[in-house]
Amino acid sequence: MGFKTQTAFAEEIGIHPYLYNPFERGKWRISLRVALKMRDKLGIPLDWTYCGDDSRLPAALYKKLQEHK
Repeated sequence: MGFKTQTAFAEEIGIHPYLYNPFERGKWRISLRVALKMRDKLGIPLDWTYCGDDSRLPAALYKKLQEHK
C-alpha cells in the first residue's frame, strides 16, 4: 500500500509496531480490534484481512496493492 515500513503502517492504523509485527510474520492471527482499525483507517475490508478475498476489495485499494507487489 506504499508504506515504507511495518512501523509506518502500524502507526497509521494507530497501534504499536511491536503489536503489528507478529501479524505480519504470521505468528498471530490479526485481532478483530486491529482488523477494524485497518478497515476504518484504510478501507481494508474484513473479508480481505481474514480470507484474502481480492474480489471484495474496493477497486482503488486493489489497484494500490497491485502497484506495490
